[in-house]
Amino acid sequence: RGRTMRRFACSAHPHEDWAEHFAHFLHITETFETAASFLPDRRPTGDWIERWIDLARGLNEMNRSLGADLPYPFVLTERVVEKLRYVNRLLNRRVGFSP
Repeated sequence: RGRTMRRFACSAHPHEDWAEHFAHFLHITETFETAASFLPDRRPTGDWIERWIDLARGLNEMNRSLGADLPYPFVLTERVVEKLRYVNRLLNRRVGFSP
């Protein structure tokens, strides 16, 4: 537990583990882009993982206030963060992309 985003990926093939973390990375970057469109005057500062944790926490709290389900009910363990950073390094190296 704590090595993957979901329990399913724990017993899955390494490709499934990769796909799970890659999908979460895309989810995070897309959410950043959407949030930035509502706050165009603010430049993101700090580590992207820390920014994501803050943003996800805020989204979850907003939904709690409205009595809605959590949009991001995941806990990013140290191992999961390492894997997300790995995805980021690969994309940055290949296409110059980073959140």
